[in-house]
Amino acid sequence: MRAHEDGIRRLTTDINAPTRESGITAPQETVRDKRTRTLEKLTYTVSETAQALGISRHTVERLIRSGSLPAMRVARRVLVSKAALAHWLEANSTSHLLQRPDAS
Repeated sequence: MRAHEDGIRRLTTDINAPTRESGITAPQETVRDKRTRTLEKLTYTVSETAQALGISRHTVERLIRSGSLPAMRVARRVLVSKAALAHWLEANSTSHLLQRPDAS
């Protein structure tokens, strides 16, 4: 592990060395930063979906079984896409129920 860290240190030193012409250093992004960068999730597990919605896992499973909430099976996992969840939230919004009726 020590040799690996020394290699990264050497690479970052070379990357960040000032150029001869301008004296400007390169951006401070290291090799390690590139490997540990997190990707934005495209799907959520049933538990993550339940947590995001603030409801129980059982309720999410029931919505999926009923066909109300679109989901997909990948191997043994059931996943809800971020786009499908956003669409489902939009379609099932109850904001119209919270508006006051017009006083005529």
